[in-house]
Amino acid sequence: MLNKKTLLAAVCGLAVLACIGVADAAHEYGLQPPFDVQAVRAKTGRFDNKDFSCEAPPAPMRDIQVESFYSNSDGSASVVDPEKYAAYKAASKPASTFEVGLQTTANRYVRSNPPRPELAACVLKWLDTWAQGGALLGSVNKNGEYTRKWLLGSLASAYMQIRGEPSLDPEKKKHVTAWMRQVSDIVRDDFSRDAQLKSRQNNHLFWAAWSVGAAGMALNDESMFKWAIEKERFGIDAIQADGTLPTELARGRRAYLYHLFAAMPLFMLAGAAERNGIDLFHENNSALKRLGEVSLKNLGNPAYFQKLTGEEQDLTHVGTPSDLGWVEIYRQHYDDPKADSALREFRPMKQSRFGGNITLLYSQIYVKGPEKPHDKAEDDSTDDKSTSKDDGAG
Repeated sequence: MLNKKTLLAAVCGLAVLACIGVADAAHEYGLQPPFDVQAVRAKTGRFDNKDFSCEAPPAPMRDIQVESFYSNSDGSASVVDPEKYAAYKAASKPASTFEVGLQTTANRYVRSNPPRPELAACVLKWLDTWAQGGALLGSVNKNGEYTRKWLLGSLASAYMQIRGEPSLDPEKKKHVTAWMRQVSDIVRDDFSRDAQLKSRQNNHLFWAAWSVGAAGMALNDESMFKWAIEKERFGIDAIQADGTLPTELARGRRAYLYHLFAAMPLFMLAGAAERNGIDLFHENNSALKRLGEVSLKNLGNPAYFQKLTGEEQDLTHVGTPSDLGWVEIYRQHYDDPKADSALREFRPMKQSRFGGNITLLYSQIYVKGPEKPHDKAEDDSTDDKSTSKDDGAG
């Protein structure tokens, strides 16, 4: 006899979004999160009796005024100005401290078995502190707008890791979800206007899609998720026959870096869409495969990008567990020895905007590909130091 979920799957097929209202009866959340916390805990969980004290979060950033760290002498925004870079890092430190602190504790909660409620409560406390302080809701400049959309992905993915803890304060959860909705609505509005801007056509749009999509999954908001998929499709459709993206090639000597940076949200949102019955991996003649292939072929020696741009590529901060985190999703779909090599070298993959330890959260869904080194994958730290090194682009 067919159970309720089986019947729903037969009726809904791949058009899962059309069945969200019905699916709610079979799932706690109609939109499925990009990772399965219970499955991760069942596979990698361990007894955790280490001391824990919930530190105070950084002060909420209501206004975000950060400047690009690129020199104004080059229209491609590809030359880093050391003084501007130092100023950018100082101005964005509260944001990066918030992101990394959230995910380090959230990841530890996911791995604790039996789960430790105080870890989840600490993540919620941090989120609630920023919610109550109206963080991200004040005035922003152009780069502040970019920072806000990145932070949305971090807070949404952290919340999805801990929201199932039954002992959490329901009032704090209400504060956090209401605040998350406000921030997501602002980000969606930001990237729904001024279509002529470069940031509405390049990696910034793809990151906005991931973040709004993550908020949609966290809040079970179908409209947010649909908007994210629409923008994701825009990005996939822009991938050319050779796997490159015209808007990222325009970045000159940092074109290769920005292909890796664009690949992150594109692959991670495609993986999340697949969890919700939407196949984006075959769109535009399997464009994501082409993007992954050209990115991995040039890892360490981006000669093809030098040929296309006419400029030697700047490999500063290129090839890290952060900018290669998307390979976890890529390898689940495509057999590629270069992906195997990258995973063996760089695991555990880490990026705060996708939940911290990507290898922990996402590699559990599929078993395809090389096994991660057990000792490295158990590192609870989510100090993805490369997270914000190249995020100040205009």
